[in-house]
Amino acid sequence: MAEAQQGTRRASRSASAPTPSVARLVHYTTDPGGATRAALITDVHEDGSTADLLIFNQVAPYAHPLPGVPYAEEPTPGHYHWPPRV
Repeated sequence: MAEAQQGTRRASRSASAPTPSVARLVHYTTDPGGATRAALITDVHEDGSTADLLIFNQVAPYAHPLPGVPYAEEPTPGHYHWPPRV
């Protein structure tokens, strides 16, 4: 990855946020009410600002792909974020 792209990736995330990579588990916020679903990163876009996710449904054994999902540090509808540390 070019140095300029790495600098952009670092600038768009806080110093404490992990770097996204394939097969990492994240949370995806589905709506303004804050509903959260487990998701698996299936691809990280070259610019580092978005990732393709596989979203897991809590009701049925079903998962669906969702391309180009942006990152947010806090739960934000339509974005993924890292699960809180417990």
